[in-house]
Amino acid sequence: VAGGGGAVSSTLCSIDMIGTSIANSIAQTGGGGAVLLSLDSTLSVDGLTTFESNTAALGSGGAISCRKCGSMQFKNGTQFQLNTAGSSGGALHLSFPKTPVISSGTHFLTNVAAENGGAIDSHDANWTSLGDQYESNVAVAGSGGAFASFATTVRLDATTSCTKNEALQGGGGCLIWEPEAENLEDEKWKRLEPLIGDTSLMTS
Repeated sequence: VAGGGGAVSSTLCSIDMIGTSIANSIAQTGGGGAVLLSLDSTLSVDGLTTFESNTAALGSGGAISCRKCGSMQFKNGTQFQLNTAGSSGGALHLSFPKTPVISSGTHFLTNVAAENGGAIDSHDANWTSLGDQYESNVAVAGSGGAFASFATTVRLDATTSCTKNEALQGGGGCLIWEPEAENLEDEKWKRLEPLIGDTSLMTS
């Protein structure tokens, strides 16, 4: 599909996926190899839903791309595996989602981005991982083998794991953090500092 969203392209819609499988979808020119969310669209994923071998050939978000979407949540073992982005975010690309994104028990395995964020590339967002697994994701030419965070609040609880991820030509095998601060005195350094291993993170 040209323009993004190889399987689903959504504007001003609410999407619920329960035990769904989307595989081998391709967005030839835009973002979201499987799903493109924009303009207040919402996505709720539950019940062992799988995104596998989807591709954003020239864009970001091998499986899902959110561009000013309303909300997203992933619950109960969502799996992103073998998804590929020609730009950034092998599995997910987030750009200005309007509410915090919470992921619980999600597996990000062997996803690949040509640039940043082997699994996730996030801009101006708020992300929380609760018991997620990031394993063997790759950022080929950029940074953040698993997660590339730009002006994003990232919270990874103590049960989240990040192993065997690689940034082949950049920094941050697991996570690269860039607050987009103007200087060392910019309050973004403190406000957007990643919170890792905190057992007190809440789901609401």
